[in-house]
Amino acid sequence: MGYWPWEWVPGSKYGFLAAAQAAIGTDGRFGRGLAGVFVPPKGRAYGDVKRAFNSCERLVLLSNDSFEKRDYGVLLYHMKRNTEAYAVLKEFKENYDPNTVQIPIAGFESGPVATEYETQLLDDILKQLEVQVAESALNKS
Repeated sequence: MGYWPWEWVPGSKYGFLAAAQAAIGTDGRFGRGLAGVFVPPKGRAYGDVKRAFNSCERLVLLSNDSFEKRDYGVLLYHMKRNTEAYAVLKEFKENYDPNTVQIPIAGFESGPVATEYETQLLDDILKQLEVQVAESALNKS
């Protein structure tokens, strides 16, 4: 994806890993992204979260790929749309079963599979989002 703000992991069809690492602040990546153009200290020399989000949103609308939805969810997180991010990422986690036969997608013989590391990053982001969504609900009341 041309606007993806983080260095794409070689061989990956999805951008979740780099975006999740940035969200958690691991692997020397910038913490939570900004909803605009920025230059991360590690990764691509440029990037635009809003354009990456718009592109990813269209991919989600055009396909029924749960991994694209996961990318979409982590971009929602970077854009500080916490409630939406939580819903999308929680839905992915609840519906994803690595033992289910996946529909093959170009580049994956038996369909995409989340690694243990990606699953751990997703869990970490969901934990952060649970707290942030709860705090936001308390502040509104």
